Amino acid sequence: MQNYEEAAAAGAQMGEIGFASPRYVFFDSKYIKKDPGYKQGTLEKQIAAHKQNGMRVIATFPPGNQGQMWEEHPDWRVWPKPGAAPEVDLKTQPDGGAMCETGPWSDVMIECMAEILTQYPDVDGFGFDGIHHSTVCYCPHCTKAWAEETGTQPPPQDLNNEQSRRYQLFLDRRMENTIERMQKRIKGINP
Repeated sequence: MQNYEEAAAAGAQMGEIGFASPRYVFFDSKYIKKDPGYKQGTLEKQIAAHKQNGMRVIATFPPGNQGQMWEEHPDWRVWPKPGAAPEVDLKTQPDGGAMCETGPWSDVMIECMAEILTQYPDVDGFGFDGIHHSTVCYCPHCTKAWAEETGTQPPPQDLNNEQSRRYQLFLDRRMENTIERMQKRIKGINP
């Protein structure tokens, strides 16, 4: 356990608490398995320590990797090239690989944050390490959305190609949409 009094005395006004890892969550979720080694009451103790020392609680939730979803939903992965989902050996890499943060995984991620806010109303905000494109994505969801918008298949990645740059901008707009949906859902629970 951290020394919250010392942190507050040094001027800390907030602190991060991990509510998930790339493998599990540390709260009850209807979407992702709870860490079997998690000690009940740990989050509550950390939140109480932050609050008792006048610090805001920033919940962290890794948006990029999630081993369970990687295994269960190959179409939710970032596909760095068209045609086939990437593979990793989950025995050696149990976190899986990069998840497409603009497809169905984003809906689950947003709902997990809603679960956190519902179960832990003292959470003041969220922190993210990795809410971005790890590479250009050609997953079925990004490819379908591009085809619906343009009537074409996504171009190969080549920043010297104007269509390729347009595809990157399209993916950026999808990421902005994810963040807007996330903010709307979160602020709908706790403005």
